[in-house]
Amino acid sequence: MGAWGSDRGGYRPDVQRERIWLGLRVRAPGHRLAPNDREVYAHTSPVYVSVEGQSPGERDAARFFVEQIDQLIERVTRQGKFETPAQRERVIALFRKGQDVYRRIAHEARR
Repeated sequence: MGAWGSDRGGYRPDVQRERIWLGLRVRAPGHRLAPNDREVYAHTSPVYVSVEGQSPGERDAARFFVEQIDQLIERVTRQGKFETPAQRERVIALFRKGQDVYRRIAHEARR
């Protein structure tokens, strides 16, 4: 599907003015291995567009997510149930990796 539900796409954003990301969404008839849905769906992760080396992301939004992930790390540290301490540390390392992405977006953001 293209932008705004079109089947063919064709949207041409003004990347100088708009913050954009791209993603691909597909749908198909249901499958016997997905018994609860008449259709199946898939969507890629977002691909953010950079303009002249700068991220289209918003600095405040990226900082918000860094803080939210800090709260998740605190909750996992305090309440998480893991088989081993090493497993907990692997989960926290994944959260930190996500924070690094948002820190980079905040650093490179145009606004």
